[in-house]
Amino acid sequence: MKPLLIYQPLDSGGLEMIRATLETQLARLDEEMQHCWGRLTGPDESMRRRLVEARDGLNDWKEIRLTPTGTLTVHLEGGSTR
Repeated sequence: MKPLLIYQPLDSGGLEMIRATLETQLARLDEEMQHCWGRLTGPDESMRRRLVEARDGLNDWKEIRLTPTGTLTVHLEGGSTR
């Protein structure tokens, strides 16, 4: 990834432009790193990570089942389901 060069005078809003440019570069770097790790760990790793992130907040779950029809069932440790 090539860094972006900024030739903006700081007295005309240049600091805000630099911050936005750095945020854009960091977001792009994060996307590239995720893509790289996905290639290294296998084709389904990206999907696995998204599913793991989606279950955040479920503290008492034992099993989560997703069927091909889109039905999602959460089995809780106490034996109940959602």
